[in-house]
Amino acid sequence: IEFSLDRIQGLGRSGSTAAPPPTAMVAAAAERAECAVCGFVSRPRGADPQASMARHVADRARAGCAAHGVAWVRPQAKRRRAAGPAQLRWRASRPIPRHRNVARLALDAAVLACVRAEFEAMAPRKKDDREGLDLSARSDLFAAGRRFAVVQPAWGKSDIRWVSARDKSTLAYFSGLFSELRIAELAAPFLGADPAASWVMLAGYFVARQLVRKAHFHTDFSGTAAKAFTLMTPLHDMAALPDSCNLLCKTPGGLRRYRYVVGEAVIFGDDFVHATEPGDAGQPVAFLSFTFGSKKMTSEEWQCAEYYIAQQCPIYRDPAGKIKYEDAVAR
Repeated sequence: IEFSLDRIQGLGRSGSTAAPPPTAMVAAAAERAECAVCGFVSRPRGADPQASMARHVADRARAGCAAHGVAWVRPQAKRRRAAGPAQLRWRASRPIPRHRNVARLALDAAVLACVRAEFEAMAPRKKDDREGLDLSARSDLFAAGRRFAVVQPAWGKSDIRWVSARDKSTLAYFSGLFSELRIAELAAPFLGADPAASWVMLAGYFVARQLVRKAHFHTDFSGTAAKAFTLMTPLHDMAALPDSCNLLCKTPGGLRRYRYVVGEAVIFGDDFVHATEPGDAGQPVAFLSFTFGSKKMTSEEWQCAEYYIAQQCPIYRDPAGKIKYEDAVAR
């Protein structure tokens, strides 16, 4: 069952009022278009209704509306001259689970394409080893002078691997991606009254998997007072792949599935019960993932977050920016 929400629900945004009324995802005809976020209907005369709707979404996003901000695809500066009418593109709201600690972000697909190329260039140190990510391997991988640790979870229900930083310079690489993709800035409207500068990357990973034998339902965070989040965004186009490796979650209405889309990220925090969809994708698929949190975490809240983060990578940061080591090899 696909996620059935037809409205966007923020994460306790300060000063927010009632959630936007339910509407159809997109109701567009030759003479009209309906906003998937607020239900506004555009009936332009002699103009493309979708272009008119794109202007509406962009105007509301620039005015500070977080819900319209998710639906808005911002034009890239390097492409503005050639983009023309394409600057008015907008992303219709994709349904997300009804949970106060879940939201979607529109990311720069061009940056993600570069990240995918960097990921696919990884190889073991020895030249005679098989190049690329081996989902059966546990050894370190290397690319462009960076060293990555390959970590496998203990529960063993899939071939998932967390490919994270092994040293400080590689951790800085993930920090650079976090900044380049403007994660804190894009997520801040959903995360309460704190400004973007209050949110920092704690750890970065590549997540790779192909075969999931059984769903492993779990929560990443609990007890952080909504101050720690996971971000997942795919590096491969999964539209043509068999139904597998997408995101499942448990809701009061039953089991729901979110389909990953290139250029879109999902973030989730405390008490979000989820799992990877079982099945065989037919090929390894990779994701870029971050854990990030608020600088205002208390020591108790950080302890709850660190318990999860330390299981996935040997080196990470605390909310104050201090580097922490779970594995002495990373020193």
